[in-house]
Amino acid sequence: MAARPVTLQDARLLWQWRNDPATRAGSRSPQEVSWEDHLRWLTSSLDRSDRLLLVVQDAAGPVGTVRWDCEGQAEGPAGGGQEWEVSITVAPHRRGRSLGRPLLRAAELALSEAGRSEAKRPGGTVVSAYLAVVHVDNLASVRLFEASAYVPDLPPDPRGFMRFRKAARVP
Repeated sequence: MAARPVTLQDARLLWQWRNDPATRAGSRSPQEVSWEDHLRWLTSSLDRSDRLLLVVQDAAGPVGTVRWDCEGQAEGPAGGGQEWEVSITVAPHRRGRSLGRPLLRAAELALSEAGRSEAKRPGGTVVSAYLAVVHVDNLASVRLFEASAYVPDLPPDPRGFMRFRKAARVP
């Protein structure tokens, strides 16, 4: 699997995946999104330095999409890096095929590569940790992150969402 940056040409596909009922059921924002709102959001997101949008694909085509959002500087003795929260959508027609782990791994590699490229420029970032926020009832996602070496680091919030963390390997 390989990850590539999202472009505006991906807008309709991402919008369809975003509005899929199963996708919405696991989301912190479960309402349907209009085409106009999605296009505004995507256009704005593509210009943000604190967000990375990816499409992950294999030989059969798109597997899913990943959004990384920078949550800020890491605290503690390691310091110096930034924590990035992931949001994953597996393409509805590709679900149930054990593609989540390789999709997540490709997305982690793409974020780390982007961080290394940016680190060569002033103001570049180093990824110190990957974060994931998952509803406790979303057992497939809980299993995905646990199997991918993410560990719970915050208890569930009042809505049932809990956070997982994975330390990034620093080159």
